[in-house]
Amino acid sequence: MLIEAPPKWAPAKIIGVLKGVSSREMRKEFLPLIRKAIWKEHTLWARGYYVSCVADTITTGIVKEYIENQKKEAQYMQGELFD
Repeated sequence: MLIEAPPKWAPAKIIGVLKGVSSREMRKEFLPLIRKAIWKEHTLWARGYYVSCVADTITTGIVKEYIENQKKEAQYMQGELFD
């Protein structure tokens, strides 16, 4: 997931909003399935998260291209590398 935000928005706040909204929406649609899998009431997401930023040499455009390339099917089979 790639998110662009102005520097005034704290990453922790952005993640909190994403987790809160996605949790509510998933509970609306999948509550019975979630109840079977969750061991702690009212907890869907873990507390942790990972955030990184782009720099002068790694631009947002490069990251977007990388993400798009991950969606493409591999053009080779794993075993072909060593045949």
